[in-house]
Amino acid sequence: MQKIKEERPYKIRVRNRFRRIIKEKRYGVLLKCKKCNITYFTNDTTIKKRKQLDLCQKCVNSGKNHGMWRGGKLKRQGYILLWKPRCKDSDIKGYIKEHRYRLSKKLKRRLLKTEIVHHKNCIRSDNRLKNLHLCKNFAEHAKLHMKINRRCKK
Repeated sequence: MQKIKEERPYKIRVRNRFRRIIKEKRYGVLLKCKKCNITYFTNDTTIKKRKQLDLCQKCVNSGKNHGMWRGGKLKRQGYILLWKPRCKDSDIKGYIKEHRYRLSKKLKRRLLKTEIVHHKNCIRSDNRLKNLHLCKNFAEHAKLHMKINRRCKK
């Protein structure tokens, strides 16, 4: 925990519903977050409650530190998503579909946006390598589904 300034009252501007500024005194400390390098204000009650004072509230409640963390796996629309924020194929939130990730690791290259991974047994959460088939484009994938149309219906 790196203190920037010693404890003293800080004036924080609070506006009421008429947009008039009400001045309020609060006692606390300005600290610097080790992860995101942002200075933030903490009051005395938060200092007593929180375990990790070297991180700001945003960094404490993100990723592996969050209370709802389940190992970085989600299930959306039957697909399993992995939390890989450093992977170039991940979405904005840092998740990538597990079947695309596994096949790209096997081929040792990134999959193109046009390439589609097909599940042979039509179970979206079954991501074994022997169950995955790489299609060059959507047309090839559609042909596969036309052949096995009866098996893949929901």
